Amino acid sequence: MTGLPRESPVKPLAGSNKQGERYVRPDAVAAEIEAVLEWPLPKAFALAAAGKLRPQTLVYLMRNCKPNRPTAQYDALIVAFFSRLQRAGAPMTRGMPDLDRERVDDLVKDKALKLIETGRLDIFEMSFKLGAERLYLTAKAAVRLRTRTEVSREDLIEPGSDLTG
Repeated sequence: MTGLPRESPVKPLAGSNKQGERYVRPDAVAAEIEAVLEWPLPKAFALAAAGKLRPQTLVYLMRNCKPNRPTAQYDALIVAFFSRLQRAGAPMTRGMPDLDRERVDDLVKDKALKLIETGRLDIFEMSFKLGAERLYLTAKAAVRLRTRTEVSREDLIEPGSDLTG
């Protein structure tokens, strides 16, 4: 034995916050990811999709173990990600009108899809809760702004006009 520290097979996070500090996974998450990487991928995917692993591990598998072809197991990871994202944001949309809640959820899903496509999910590997909160707060602000500045179609038509809304 050489006494050198063993290099982790887990890729470090590349993202950073506004102050330029790199995101770092909690030690427990890194240890879980290392253990999961020892398993066959179908088993790891199944456990992550079933909610048996931390959401950060789920995100790691989504990002770093993507198969070349579409598979049902990988699709289950994506579905689990969006399910966990919606559950994390549900308390933040409680008390909102149904239409506004749907709008917020749609905005969050769209933004999350863009983050998945561009591989910018580092914050979710560091803290899933923080990533979800940021998406939901941004979406809520956008919906509130839109609701305040929205003009009804009926308001644009003069009373007695032949035009319909």
